[in-house]
Amino acid sequence: MIKNICLECKKPAELKKVNQINTITYICKSCAINEIGANEIGNNKIKCDKCQKSSKYMLITQLNRIRNLCEECLLENYTSI
Repeated sequence: MIKNICLECKKPAELKKVNQINTITYICKSCAINEIGANEIGNNKIKCDKCQKSSKYMLITQLNRIRNLCEECLLENYTSI
């Protein structure tokens, strides 16, 4: 059985993403969050901007807008293996 290894840290990969040139990249969850540039927040009272669940991550966009996202909405471009 072939194990999928994270492209960044060489740990076992949990997620995969198809690039614009149709190549599949395998990545672990912590490296995917670092690649997106999200910061973990400790406040459970803040709601996700998309689905209204409790937010776990804060993302600052290019226009300096703050977006609060849960883990599912943050990793929606990745699919689990």
